[in-house]
Amino acid sequence: MIEREAILTEFGRMAGLTGEEAEEWENLCDSCGRALEKRLRAGADPADPALPAAAAAMAYYRWLLQQGGKGKIQVGPVHLDEGDLLARGKRLEEEYLALCSGLLLPACSMLRGTEG
Repeated sequence: MIEREAILTEFGRMAGLTGEEAEEWENLCDSCGRALEKRLRAGADPADPALPAAAAAMAYYRWLLQQGGKGKIQVGPVHLDEGDLLARGKRLEEEYLALCSGLLLPACSMLRGTEG
């Protein structure tokens, strides 16, 4: 089982939330963890430390989608609008999932019900 607390902690870090604020999104984090668990290859270690980070990145992107219409934020001298944030979140999700590619079945194999 992918460690739920690690997913929540990493999600909170990515989203810039306090621990208490991140806990409000526990269901989202759990859902992403379960989605990755369903994609684990036979023999893959569910305790691999890359998996909670990948689940957190998935949750972060979905959280950004749910935050739609929140306008712009400023990070130092850089201004990010909603589109920038969504693109950054999607890229982060893709990068973390790529790091776990050896542990996970391809997403398309889950649709077909095969081990791709």
